[in-house]
Amino acid sequence: MASLAVVGLGYVGLIHAVGFTLIGHRVVGYDINRAVVESLRRGRPHIYEPGLEEALRKALESGRLKFTDSLEDAVAESEAAFIAVGTPSAPDGSADLSQVEAAARAVGRAMRGKKWYLVVVKSTVPPGTTEGLVAGAVAEESDAELGVGFSVASNPEFLREGTALEDFFKPDRVVIGAGDEKAASFLLEVYRPIEAPKIVMKPREAELVKYVSNVFLALKISFANEVGLLAKKLSVDTYRVFEAVGLDRRIGPHYFGAGLGFGGSCFPKDLRAYIKLGERLGVDLHIAKASYVVNEYMLQYAVELLEKHLGDLRGRRIGVLGLAFKPNTDDVRESRGVELAKMLVARGAVVYVHDPVAVEKAKAVLGNAVVYVEDPQFLVDNTEAVVIATAWPQYEELNYTNTIVIGGRRVKKAREAKIYEGIAWA
Repeated sequence: MASLAVVGLGYVGLIHAVGFTLIGHRVVGYDINRAVVESLRRGRPHIYEPGLEEALRKALESGRLKFTDSLEDAVAESEAAFIAVGTPSAPDGSADLSQVEAAARAVGRAMRGKKWYLVVVKSTVPPGTTEGLVAGAVAEESDAELGVGFSVASNPEFLREGTALEDFFKPDRVVIGAGDEKAASFLLEVYRPIEAPKIVMKPREAELVKYVSNVFLALKISFANEVGLLAKKLSVDTYRVFEAVGLDRRIGPHYFGAGLGFGGSCFPKDLRAYIKLGERLGVDLHIAKASYVVNEYMLQYAVELLEKHLGDLRGRRIGVLGLAFKPNTDDVRESRGVELAKMLVARGAVVYVHDPVAVEKAKAVLGNAVVYVEDPQFLVDNTEAVVIATAWPQYEELNYTNTIVIGGRRVKKAREAKIYEGIAWA
């Protein structure tokens, strides 16, 4: 049993704090936000994730998990710290590493006096960050020598919001980018209860694995959308096409969901950071750039379809069903529904929005610019056109027969609308 600290209790950090506890380790979860810490101590997660509240309760009842807003306490009681803070996009599209650096420096200060400590980067960072920025910051603040008084590692996460707990306990692989053998041995022992291939490599290799994984999945979605635009002109159902294409074992069936494109906390920002990494190294990443262009176009195309059916959007009542970037999460970061609502408001439309779990987080972004509706059927009945932006299961139960629907996500019941137009399928 290892003693671990998790630094940052957002989606990634909280899932790992709970997960590490439930596979037998002692965990101290740290967050700078005292309100988050207090809520978690009471067993109330501040994020929505299926099964998380029950898992958190079990972890707390085990006596091996606690939360604190004192990083000094978290480091004092642990052998390793997993840094799981945000790496949002900087204004130029590159990864903003300020939170990672701040966390590394704080851990470095807190670990003074320890004989050895492991600093693990969970956050998605450009290759070279763990061995460079993080190791340098820790060494400077702790006065310890890399490889002697402390080690570093990159251990990227591959969690999908909505299935994050399952992804923790049953991952496709565990990637360990170890700075030395001691770090590798420690992390292999931490993950020993997890039955999955464990791949040990250099830190910068592990960092690149994370970027390549996310960029490739984004490429698949953009490819599906581009095929969808073509299929629509041919009066072909894109989903039927990819159902057959996906049976080819060389290709696989996943991430071919044509629609409004990808959003969320990972794909858009990681794609931008990957492109900027190429620019910094003098490599023009044409395919990645094209994926980003296609993704942004899908939102513009949704607006064009609304204008096709309604004309000038000023004063028009338009509904957006879905504000979370995908079902089974309340995460609205770069959500297609939120971004579309902004675009419609900018064109003078009166925008009604609904989401079963993400409204409160959407309010922080949209404010009073839109009308928030609790009943999705009311939204459908009281608007002139509806765009389905998130494929929540309850949207299959609505009556769309008296409205215009732009299918930004595939909801079969919506085909019964007075006028129905799929964004990337016939």
